Amino acid sequence: MPRVYPPIEGRQPGSGLSPSLIESVAGFSAGIISTLVVHPFDVVKTRLQGVSYLEHLEIWSLAKFGPIQWIQVLAVTLETRCG
Repeated sequence: MPRVYPPIEGRQPGSGLSPSLIESVAGFSAGIISTLVVHPFDVVKTRLQGVSYLEHLEIWSLAKFGPIQWIQVLAVTLETRCG
């Protein structure tokens, strides 16, 4: 994948870290954060793909409730289904 900006040559004045170390730490942190944020939604999506059409309609009809009630009902439904 081509870079948008050319790599930083050498060390910057006042910084004791190499550019490759900074890029590695930034990439590692971005991967950890994206995993922690996206993984719970991916689990819910995968479990919803395994429910029947009527259960699917029942789950999504709960959208009129607040997020906490919706998550509680979703958890109970998935627990009884995947049990």
